[in-house]
Amino acid sequence: MNTVHMWTDASALPTAEECGGWAAVLQCNGRTRIVGGALDKVSNNAGEALAVVFGLGKLKVPCKVVVHTDSQYVVFGIIRLIKGKKPLETNTDVWEELSRVVKAGGHSLQYVHTDGHASDELNNVCDRLANYCRVTQESFDIMVDQEMRVTRQIVPGVKKGTVRGACKKFKLRTLTPVD
Repeated sequence: MNTVHMWTDASALPTAEECGGWAAVLQCNGRTRIVGGALDKVSNNAGEALAVVFGLGKLKVPCKVVVHTDSQYVVFGIIRLIKGKKPLETNTDVWEELSRVVKAGGHSLQYVHTDGHASDELNNVCDRLANYCRVTQESFDIMVDQEMRVTRQIVPGVKKGTVRGACKKFKLRTLTPVD
């Protein structure tokens, strides 16, 4: 079973009356996939959990997934899922969907809690791209090399250079592969 390291983050305004955004960086066997999108009227906690759901949804084979997140809410929810306990009482539909995606995909989950806006490079990438998706209401699904050059655009219709431009804007020059 392959090990996938997945960094996730979300961006939402405190009122949950506005649109939000999410992003995930998935790395496995030296390959990197970056996905993200817009969310309609969502709380930040729901967005954080949905980023995990959407990231897992990109996996085609059963994997051991190590979720890197700055969200204690997501960590607590994953712990409950791993232990087979009832989902969190808030955003129950999101936690039920996460459980369904994990079971249907045959995945196992682990987590790493990272400090937000700190030294975890890929957490910072997710933070910036989730904000980008919230502001622009754009979605993307791309494969990139270590220099952040798009090697394959998976979602048709995404404006060429959109994510690459966002990466340049936020000075995201390199990605360091995880062993």
